[in-house]
Amino acid sequence: MNLKINKLFFSLSMVFLISSHYSQVPTKIDCPGGMPTGLYFHSKTNLLYAGCWGGIWEYNITNNSWREVDADPDSNILANAKIMEMHIDSKGVFYAGCDANTQSYVSFDGGKKWKQIESIHFTLQNVYCIYEHPNGSVYFGTNSGIIKTIDNGHTWTKLSNAPASVNCIFSNSKSEIFVGTSTGLFRGSSDESVWTRASLPGFIKPVLSSARDAHGNFYLGIDGGLLKSTSDGLSWVFLENSGNWTPAKLAVANNDILYGVYGYKGSFLGYFDENILRWFAFPVGIYIGPYYSTLAYCSNGVIFGLSTVHGLLKIIDNTSNLLEDDIISASFFLSQNYPNPFNPSTTIEYSIPSTGTERISSLNHVTLKVYDLLGREAATLVDGEKSLGNYKVEWKSFSLPSGVYYYRLTAGNFSQTRKMVLLR
Repeated sequence: MNLKINKLFFSLSMVFLISSHYSQVPTKIDCPGGMPTGLYFHSKTNLLYAGCWGGIWEYNITNNSWREVDADPDSNILANAKIMEMHIDSKGVFYAGCDANTQSYVSFDGGKKWKQIESIHFTLQNVYCIYEHPNGSVYFGTNSGIIKTIDNGHTWTKLSNAPASVNCIFSNSKSEIFVGTSTGLFRGSSDESVWTRASLPGFIKPVLSSARDAHGNFYLGIDGGLLKSTSDGLSWVFLENSGNWTPAKLAVANNDILYGVYGYKGSFLGYFDENILRWFAFPVGIYIGPYYSTLAYCSNGVIFGLSTVHGLLKIIDNTSNLLEDDIISASFFLSQNYPNPFNPSTTIEYSIPSTGTERISSLNHVTLKVYDLLGREAATLVDGEKSLGNYKVEWKSFSLPSGVYYYRLTAGNFSQTRKMVLLR
């Protein structure tokens, strides 16, 4: 019975992902510098920067025009640089993080002239992320560790004992540094000399991306799911445990909606609103993206992304319009319960759609039931008519023993099952 439920859950999850819709077709934007390999949005100037193989180009969103940033012919230092990451710090210093073939660079005059970052103590290549701490320090996360500057790019040091294979860096309200790596999440001591593994639910998995909303909630994209922390990064719960889908990049809009590009088998754009996940799939066969896509959210409600096949894409024209149009999920959805594991209570959320391939009448007979490992019914949480919308159910179990349980949402021809763990 356990095997059958697992197979049912997997197949229904895949049907849900494939049947989700995307309300806007991405628009391809040609960059004069060729195929972009890095993307950065500067919120102070409302300008988008595309790092290419051999230069950096600035995109004016308002008038749809491009300008080459490193246009000085006397300092054509970026000619052979494949720029993976970009950042402009609070003092206006430009940083360019490159791949394994070239070193990384810094510019003190708005990107006109660049200087290679050199040191006999480290090699600054394979830069996967650049992060500016609220105190002004700038960190480069690389495959060999973390490089840091405290004087806006003039001098650099390598953090001793820091984790390698760094994918993302962030800090909490106490200015503590967290590092997402291919072997999990690590937390640095106050002097950044000691690094301890942060506790995440489930098995150790690569942490690929991070984001923070205006309320101080943190999000992690891990291999096979999405995590959320409401405790300053000290504890985490699953928002989505999808197994085969990985949020390679995350971005938070000014309406506090979390967007993510999911990789492995193509690119899917999804957003979370109060823990309810909505999916928007790029048109199949047209915009199938890479595992490492990039998202850049702009203050006027535009989201851009990168594809190794199509280059720069305008994915969403206006997030506010999208949310107004699609605030009710486009597909039936059953959330992962939270917290999970739990004792004695947990919350389950689900959506009844207003549009999409599973559209049915405005009133639907909905059941939400809990089963044990043997398939025996343990509880009925919902059994009645429900109109279109989003719902939340709290389940308290005081009598059932510890163990794995399954909960199933059924409405019309739709059925979806998820797993949860009760720990006494």
